[in-house]
Amino acid sequence: MEFETSRLLLRPLSLADFDFFAHLHQLPDVMRFVADLPSNEKIKQRFNERLGNWQKEHNSWLTLVMIEKSSLKSIGVTGFLSQWQPFQQAELGFLIDPEFHGLGYGKESTLKMMEFAFNECNYHKLNNPHSK
Repeated sequence: MEFETSRLLLRPLSLADFDFFAHLHQLPDVMRFVADLPSNEKIKQRFNERLGNWQKEHNSWLTLVMIEKSSLKSIGVTGFLSQWQPFQQAELGFLIDPEFHGLGYGKESTLKMMEFAFNECNYHKLNNPHSK
């Protein structure tokens, strides 16, 4: 499962992405609106839970790596936590390297995830518990 926006390529998380995933989770500027900085053990657990073949019925994270088309650099991760039962809803989320904050990549990836969730997966509701 891969997606494309005007400036981003979105592809599934792979084993090769662990260092980048861990890097994002260790940055206070990235994690301040998400959670406390996790331990290395917790980062590895989160990473392993997000690998593999995602299915909406399994109430797990669909995690995609955001790649900036112009540089082919990994800039963040985006996706949603499926909460299929009982209400066919999901929790949206993304983490972006501070070097790319304020450039609209979060919004761009979220719009693509919303399109996929509603039009392809038939979710009824999406939420972001960290939005204002």
